[in-house]
Amino acid sequence: MPRASARLGKGGDLNVALAYPALWRAAMVYDTLAWLFIGGTVLTFAALLFRQRPILGVLVAAAAMGDLFGSMGGYVRLHTVSDLAAQYLAAASDQQAAVLQTYHQLSLLVTNLQSFGGLLTKLGLLLIGAATLYVPGFPRWLAVGFVAQAVVGLTDETMSVLGITSPVAFLLTVVYVFSFLAWDIAMARLFWRGAPGS
Repeated sequence: MPRASARLGKGGDLNVALAYPALWRAAMVYDTLAWLFIGGTVLTFAALLFRQRPILGVLVAAAAMGDLFGSMGGYVRLHTVSDLAAQYLAAASDQQAAVLQTYHQLSLLVTNLQSFGGLLTKLGLLLIGAATLYVPGFPRWLAVGFVAQAVVGLTDETMSVLGITSPVAFLLTVVYVFSFLAWDIAMARLFWRGAPGS
């Protein structure tokens, strides 16, 4: 493969799509499905909370809808960035700048979609954590974990909105992603034994 990606500078995702097209597509399929999986998790809690606190359940369900925006962003990245990478390789040198401009505009769209989806999701996690503190039979440590996870995520979002870039922001993102994975595993074990509070 030509080393066109080396000339992209701040090409971001486009660099990866050029250098590792198959890996890029696999990662974007995962990204798209992960948003839907997160939304399903939040919706599950919305249904559980609705039985005891209907208004709160509706608010959590509304927050889960934000994951559709995140999934939409992942889907757009999957198809459009891959297409732009192919166009960049085929384009003459005087046309590559136009492809890069299109990529940067697309990147802004995807970032806004996923940031909005992420913000709603984290607000939903905060509501879930606060509500499940009072659900009989629901482990207190898991509820506190949801609140802590939401606070970490919202801090990361705030830093992003304020334009603060530092290793701390990256660390917060890593902590948020892996804590969600850990909490999903814990929830799966919990619900396998029967839904708490039912």
